[in-house]
Amino acid sequence: MSQNEKKFSPDPGLPVQIPLAFRRDSRFTAGSFMCSEQNAEAREWLSDNGTKAWPEGRLLVTGPAGSGKTHLVHLWAERQGAAYLKGAELDEQAVLSLEHMSVVLDDADQTTTPQITLHLINLMKERGGRLLLAARSSPSGWPGELPDLDSRIRATSAIILPEPDDVFLRRLMLRLCADRQMTVPNTLTEWLLLNLPREAEALLRAVDLLERRIQERGRLPDIREMQYLFHTPDDAKLSYDRTEASS
Repeated sequence: MSQNEKKFSPDPGLPVQIPLAFRRDSRFTAGSFMCSEQNAEAREWLSDNGTKAWPEGRLLVTGPAGSGKTHLVHLWAERQGAAYLKGAELDEQAVLSLEHMSVVLDDADQTTTPQITLHLINLMKERGGRLLLAARSSPSGWPGELPDLDSRIRATSAIILPEPDDVFLRRLMLRLCADRQMTVPNTLTEWLLLNLPREAEALLRAVDLLERRIQERGRLPDIREMQYLFHTPDDAKLSYDRTEASS
């Protein structure tokens, strides 16, 4: 056993955080998932009836925000009764408390201690279970340097979800508005699709901003306001908001 792979021992001064079986999130249902050519390979790898075996019992799914990776891993976790962990919240106690044969580590690139990630990987391999990791960035961009962890990740099958195409972006825009029960005129949705960066994350932020404007003012912004909101620094937007509120 290398120094990097030393066993953890619980700190008696810390409360034990017990990972629970996956609890369904109403936002991530099978009916609300948007299938496309971009996520077809990932769906095959994660399908219960798929022909893809996971070497080493691990699979890594990477892709930009809004590409559907978190939705995919939620669906898999629900079917498997898996434990669901978030990278930023991963700690020693959570790993030591695991009793599941299937585990999801979402936002794996947000873990703060690479050695704990390595311990999780080793634990699931020893147990003969399956570990599904999801991240925005490729492993080369993950924080920390740990040779043993790097070798485990290199031995993990990986799927890359690409940036969404035009058809997917349009469907995503409509879905995001519907999820928030927002009725947005075609003129506004077309303006957003034409003027925002062609990234799912940009649409997510835009719809969040539209929702806040409705909550604050009781109405959607018009095209003039849209042009100002999406082409002005945040401090200028704040000044503009205050001026509008006082008028």
